[in-house]
Amino acid sequence: MPLPDLEAHPLEELKPPTDFSPDGLRLWISEACQLLKITPTELARAADIAPSTINKFMLSAGSNKSLSGRTMDAITKAALQIHINRIGRRQVEAMATRNPAGAAVSIVRVGASLKKGAFAESHRWQSEELFHVSVLTPNKIQRPLLGFLIEDDQAGAALPYGTILVGAKVDPESDVAEAGDWFVVSQKDEADGTEITVRKLAISPNGDMWLISEEVGPDAYLGKIRADGSAALSQNKSKFALEYRVLIAIRPMTSDFEGVNFHI
Repeated sequence: MPLPDLEAHPLEELKPPTDFSPDGLRLWISEACQLLKITPTELARAADIAPSTINKFMLSAGSNKSLSGRTMDAITKAALQIHINRIGRRQVEAMATRNPAGAAVSIVRVGASLKKGAFAESHRWQSEELFHVSVLTPNKIQRPLLGFLIEDDQAGAALPYGTILVGAKVDPESDVAEAGDWFVVSQKDEADGTEITVRKLAISPNGDMWLISEEVGPDAYLGKIRADGSAALSQNKSKFALEYRVLIAIRPMTSDFEGVNFHI
């Protein structure tokens, strides 16, 4: 794949410990604190146990002396509760909720930035820079979703700086597009760096499909529409690789983007 490091990853999940040896429990506490961005002392206080209990245990690597089952149970429950609170209990419950309108709230990982001329070997951010957004998505979307943060005004007023795009991975075999759809696309340079930008699909009166840029106009030819008038997303005629089809745009609160439509 052109962007193997941009596959959507599930929301990081904190699971209870499975290795109950002393060193196994130390490793779990260390990883839990790292995920939650807290110290063992803060975890101990959340579990209503003495901080010295957990700190002495963490500093005694290699020792066979372990925490009591009751103490470890309190620590585990406290860590899981912090994790649930961080995500948002209502968001977690909403992920499994379906409504009659055929949509559901999803928590989407924002995992890359879009910026003109930014060719890089990898566009995955460091874990401490990742964040998640809650969005309403159609139930029929089953493919991986990924969020992108626009860090310039590459699409003009339609997608200004600070816009967050949520896209579904493109499936050329089954996707049917229409004029006006937006796509996250990638292209490589001579040094094998990858640039990620956005393009809009346009269809000419004679049935030619193009990806267009607000600044330079049509710059990638996708071929002809099908005999039935549908747009097949063939990628073999384009210098760009179609990565994600934009489902939702979360835009800054300005009046510049009134009237912009996104097709789902």
